[in-house]
Amino acid sequence: MKKRIVALSVFVGIVVFIIFSGCKKQKVDPAFDKTICLNYTDDPISKIPVGLVHDMVNGYKTRQLAKINEELKIDDARAIWFDLETLKKFIYQIESITIENNSSKSNEDLGIRIYYASYPYKNTWETTPKYHDHLKGFNKHPETMQYEIKHTLVMIPTIKIDNIDVDFNPLDTITYDHGLQDITKYGSTSEFPTFGLNLMPELKPNGGGSILGRNHGGLFPPKKEEGFGF
Repeated sequence: MKKRIVALSVFVGIVVFIIFSGCKKQKVDPAFDKTICLNYTDDPISKIPVGLVHDMVNGYKTRQLAKINEELKIDDARAIWFDLETLKKFIYQIESITIENNSSKSNEDLGIRIYYASYPYKNTWETTPKYHDHLKGFNKHPETMQYEIKHTLVMIPTIKIDNIDVDFNPLDTITYDHGLQDITKYGSTSEFPTFGLNLMPELKPNGGGSILGRNHGGLFPPKKEEGFGF
């Protein structure tokens, strides 16, 4: 009986080791590294001097933000918040979908480009076909109806092509070699949804050809600035 318990304990230990070692970051040739479950325990932690953060945030408020508010006569957003799970899922989906579609790619080839952006005028939210109902219902919510022409961010996946980080759609393999440029369905008048992340309250996906994109978080203002350190 004791031997069976010992054997079972050893077996469980081996299984646990295999599970956790599967997520361990190893030094391997990037060309063959298809791992998307990594452990960064041994990597240095990213830090920013507090004083520098204050100067950068205050610099934006007193220069760019002040100018925007003065010229547009608005109280523009100065911060955006995303929940951690949304960001983790977004990154995971970029990596997993890309590597599944093209095994020659690895996370070394991938990135995210962050565009500065602003929401359209609200009289276009429900009447513009190319918005694909993405803003439908915003006029009916006291917070989201204040998003009109406010500053936001849009995140688009990138893939390395000829050593250049190019915007692409992980769901569309044509873009793996050429990016989004010069493809009609990615033009400014297109109604085709693409893979990207931008800040909005959670909405049900429209389905169909949606390119990888998420939009969950908060815009400040109109949200009340609570918990801010800068």
